[in-house]
Amino acid sequence: MPQPVLTIELQPGSLKAFVVSNASKIKACGIFPWPDKGIKELNTNLLAIKKSFKLKSDPICILPEPESVKKTGLSKIKLKTVTLLEARAAYEMEKGIFKNKHSALFIELGQKINILMLNKANKKSPAVLDISSLTANYLEALLDTGEAYRLKDYCGTDFFKRKSRESYDKIYNQTQEGSVEGAEMFVEYGSFVGTLIANLEMLFNPDAVAITGPLAQTHDAWSHAMGKARKQHLTHNPKSKINILKSKPEAAAVGAFLLVK
Repeated sequence: MPQPVLTIELQPGSLKAFVVSNASKIKACGIFPWPDKGIKELNTNLLAIKKSFKLKSDPICILPEPESVKKTGLSKIKLKTVTLLEARAAYEMEKGIFKNKHSALFIELGQKINILMLNKANKKSPAVLDISSLTANYLEALLDTGEAYRLKDYCGTDFFKRKSRESYDKIYNQTQEGSVEGAEMFVEYGSFVGTLIANLEMLFNPDAVAITGPLAQTHDAWSHAMGKARKQHLTHNPKSKINILKSKPEAAAVGAFLLVK
């Protein structure tokens, strides 16, 4: 029987901690600011939580990206690591919206474009694939600029900086306040995302597709344009709708537990 484990999710300036006993039993330990004294203080706090809950397993750290280990100094602490995309995908495939699906494609839209294709028939855990720097040479991209840019320049946060020199969240807020220019920008963004999804669906043929990441939280501004472009480019009727993964505090913790149990 799997041992209870402490999971910590790395967030901007803070850590979100849970103790997971099994896929259905989870206890929130709170959200803590990043320690002033750095890694040494963090390690002391983790050891204290382990002692309090009588945990024997090493903590699992949920990272926004693999490079976070080196950037934060977490490599100095004895712990296991998984990415947020891996953890969330594991949760959805076993306990969440895709538990009755054989395969699913997960697309993370943010500063990077990461994809993860899971198939329950494949017992090996596939790696997250960063496709951010691949050249986007589909028709819409070429018409937009006259030359091929990277995928993250069309489907990541860099799209908005390239178009307006503003952050995506600032433009989103302007759109919510009635900005026509902002709305048009999100429509254009949605068409690029829809084209990307259609190409990935034709390549991987998943039973379901999910979108996560920072830009997923703005989906109401671009989902219609995405759906239109997706249908236009698919050579067959879509197998399912596009699922937007909403924030769910315990999902990543349970997913991390499932990955290392």
